Amino acid sequence: MRKTALKIKQIREYNNYSQKYMADQLSISQPAYARIENGVTSLNEEKIRKIAEILNVDLEKLLSNDELTLNIQNNTLNDNSSIIKELNSKQNELYERLLSEKDRTIQHLKNEVKSLIENMKK
Repeated sequence: MRKTALKIKQIREYNNYSQKYMADQLSISQPAYARIENGVTSLNEEKIRKIAEILNVDLEKLLSNDELTLNIQNNTLNDNSSIIKELNSKQNELYERLLSEKDRTIQHLKNEVKSLIENMKK
């Protein structure tokens, strides 16, 4: 259980999640969450699944005796999290482009309406 607790802590830190954030996601207090990371609290299946989901890590990898390849110096995690971060970044870029396009379209339509109103007055 200590190995799993250490993995949870490492992945949480890698993701820049605070213990408070994790506690809030699990609907527990921060001290209760700290006991999980310290290996004091045993985890039931539901809690460990929820933690894996929050950390976006495969449950089997989290529970295995194998060590996750976690290289914080190089800021890499041998898992799918780098792919997910890249996809989130691309999704944010697309969202920003769509918002910008929406603003341009609205401005264009306002100009068209203004032009039509001016033509009607003539």
